[in-house]
Amino acid sequence: MLAFGNVRAINDYRKDVPPAAYTAAGITGLMSEDCGPCTQLGIDMAERGGVDPAVLRAVVESDFAAMPYEVALAARFTEATLRRAPRTPTCARTRWIVPLSESRAAISAPW
Repeated sequence: MLAFGNVRAINDYRKDVPPAAYTAAGITGLMSEDCGPCTQLGIDMAERGGVDPAVLRAVVESDFAAMPYEVALAARFTEATLRRAPRTPTCARTRWIVPLSESRAAISAPW
């Protein structure tokens, strides 16, 4: 039983990841599987978790301009990973350090 608790703890670990960005990655992945009910369930869970419906709409419509920066970054990274193309020309040219909190940051590549 303890082993299953540890697996759940790993699955639920999202330290410093904004909920909307985490959700964008999940919904983008769900949409790639073409599972409408799964995607709707993910959207409903995100709304109950406090993610702005306008952000969710932008994720579903792939409207990167309407998404906050970190949400667009997560959605684009997920799409690139699903295409198995994480090194696009834009990605190769630019690297940024994205502050996640006062003491943490992530290296990101916008594309």
